[in-house]
Amino acid sequence: MLISSVGVLVVAAPEATAMVALTDAPEVAAAVRSIGESWTKAGQAIESTASIAIDLTGTATPRTSDDAVVQRMLEDARDRDARFDIAGANALRRQILRSFDDQIRPTPAMRALAAAAGLDMTAALLGESELVAAAELAREVLRRFNPSIDTVRHPPATVSFFEAQRQAVARAKVQLTVVTDRAGTVFADGVDLGETDGRLVAELPAGRYRIWLAWPGRMSLPHPVQLENAAIQVNIDSALEARIDFSEAVVVGCNHDCAQLLARLGRRLDVERVVAVDLASSAAVPRYRLLDVETQAGEARELQVTKTGRPVEDETAAVLASDVMPRFSPKYLIPFGGGQFVQDRPVFGAAYLSVQVGLLAWYAWTRHSWAQAIDLGQARRENDLRKRLDLSLGLFAGAVVGAMVEAVIVGWTSGE
Repeated sequence: MLISSVGVLVVAAPEATAMVALTDAPEVAAAVRSIGESWTKAGQAIESTASIAIDLTGTATPRTSDDAVVQRMLEDARDRDARFDIAGANALRRQILRSFDDQIRPTPAMRALAAAAGLDMTAALLGESELVAAAELAREVLRRFNPSIDTVRHPPATVSFFEAQRQAVARAKVQLTVVTDRAGTVFADGVDLGETDGRLVAELPAGRYRIWLAWPGRMSLPHPVQLENAAIQVNIDSALEARIDFSEAVVVGCNHDCAQLLARLGRRLDVERVVAVDLASSAAVPRYRLLDVETQAGEARELQVTKTGRPVEDETAAVLASDVMPRFSPKYLIPFGGGQFVQDRPVFGAAYLSVQVGLLAWYAWTRHSWAQAIDLGQARRENDLRKRLDLSLGLFAGAVVGAMVEAVIVGWTSGE
């Protein structure tokens, strides 16, 4: 990694960099965004959070829904059916199915709710005599979830329709091989493909799926696949995927094994390097710790940056440089000791301020007295006050000019 002339980190080659967070703290997610934007402006190719999410899950908006909320949506849709609000009911069912498509780790309940919503929507389309749309949706739901048909809820004609579509779906199947790093249960959307101890071979109807590995209390990320003609193999790295989550940024939970995990993540994303961001301190000006890992070599480099991506040492140098007195600045011409204060010479600034304020006060008082003498017709006193007025004004102007000249001379002889 190189440091550019503007103090922003850029890599030596134009290949992409993935930027992730090491905690789900909102300030770290904000730092991921701001540092990424700064590096992008500096010419670095930074993968967006949405792009990383798509590569890892198949959706730009990965989320976890509340099963109870989805259950109420399904019940509301059925209530609308009873009131003949078919359009409103199907709108809710589409929302449930879209929610399932964004789920990164759906529960068994969520899979069952999505299947039920699909079946109910198919039955509603049949009731509206939309046979083509009903057949397409039925095949999609049966292929992805393989649900049993509720013969109590659905009339015999609808059940027969579903079974006919199930047979049509089963005619064309494609082989899928799932290789895992641990034992568990493999799912393809809502279909339970069975247990595996490291390798599972199954046949599924052609189409798009998301593949998961589940084990007690945990679940991998979804692996999107498109089954068409040729057999496909999916490799699941559960040790890595169980440590990845999504909030405002992609979050990788790790401790001592961060470099290894980030390198594996980089290979999964096919990027040159992965940079992980964490909060380095709770100082008034936040600093962030970056762990920069080269994907192939696994080499890691750690450094601290500000929220704009500038290395802390460069930021410190910039602050120190800003404290160096320039040889000349227009600020040196500020009266009342302003030039001396700008030069960080407060004693001289205070002295010049006191002298100039005192002379200005003398001038103001003399002018007031002179005006009174004119009003009272005191010619002799007026003449004397005129001389004092000229003297006070001259001394005040001289003090102002003198302080400016002194500031310019000090800057010229001591500045850089």
